Amino acid sequence: MSWLGLLFGAGIAALGLFAGPYGVALCIVILFAMVFDMNRRSREIHTDLQKIKNKWHLLTPEEEERYIIEEELEAYERKRNGEKRT
Repeated sequence: MSWLGLLFGAGIAALGLFAGPYGVALCIVILFAMVFDMNRRSREIHTDLQKIKNKWHLLTPEEEERYIIEEELEAYERKRNGEKRT
């Protein structure tokens, strides 16, 4: 994984050199998008793990309370937006 990061960093540096004055801005935009995507995926993984733990009754009381509140909030938002659960 570190080799992939090193290769990506070298590619971004080369892009910055060849893209001229817009290279730095382009690099910043690409890095922001990567960080945003990693954060989104981490949240999805966390949510999926919470669902698995709830199904197998492995949640602590605090986690279970938070899970119930989050589920109720999602149901309320779906109802408010008129969406149906898939």
